[in-house]
Amino acid sequence: MSTTSQTHPLTGRNYREPIYFTRDGRPRFMIGGGSEPAGVEPTPPATPPATPPATPPASTPPSTPPATPPAATPPATPPPAPPPAPDDKLPEDRDALVKMIGDLRKENASTRTTAKQQAADEARAELAQSIGKAIGLVKDDEPVDPAELAKQIEQSKTSERTAQVHLAVFKTAGKHQGDPEALLDSSSFLAKLSDLDPNASDFDTKVGEVIKTAVDANPKLKAGQAPGSSSVDHPGGGGGPKRTEAPSMQDAVNTALGT
Repeated sequence: MSTTSQTHPLTGRNYREPIYFTRDGRPRFMIGGGSEPAGVEPTPPATPPATPPATPPASTPPSTPPATPPAATPPATPPPAPPPAPDDKLPEDRDALVKMIGDLRKENASTRTTAKQQAADEARAELAQSIGKAIGLVKDDEPVDPAELAKQIEQSKTSERTAQVHLAVFKTAGKHQGDPEALLDSSSFLAKLSDLDPNASDFDTKVGEVIKTAVDANPKLKAGQAPGSSSVDHPGGGGGPKRTEAPSMQDAVNTALGT
């Protein structure tokens, strides 16, 4: 088995040795036989081949993984805008200002009137309650209507005055030969007594004067005359009219009160 020579027959160089390097550092080898004439050495490159760049070392990953960045915070919601302040400015127009003052006065007057009316109503109701309890027309636990109580009081006053008038007529009728029952049945006589005050000190005297005037003007209002000093009636006729006795004071009071 033959072995191929690795040497160029003319140059004596090993085929595997580069004969020169290019500018970028690549080697050029001679192929068997070569192209240069025998005995001519190839011109070495003027610039030595550049040293190939060193391979950077492989980066070693960090043993601790990087921390996860915090999540982005959303922007804060802006606060709502405050409501507009009320307009407290007075109107610049003189007429509008005068009208505003007038309206305020009316409003204040109405408020005062309402408050006074309410206070007066409460005072009236309290007074009516007290009066009603005092005269026995209202019970302690019974609410009172001032109008109804006033009506009852008026009726009570009328009844009281009627009793006083009737009592005075019965007291003074006999002094002026008057019939008290006939006098009290006369509307014209009672009309003359309507202007008199039963609480006056001379009330009985005034009633007597009215009775005398009425009896003198109308004989029918006189009391009947007795036939004599005896009050015994004689049977069989001929005795004349019976004597009419004047009613007692209690009868007068009962008549006035309707009892």
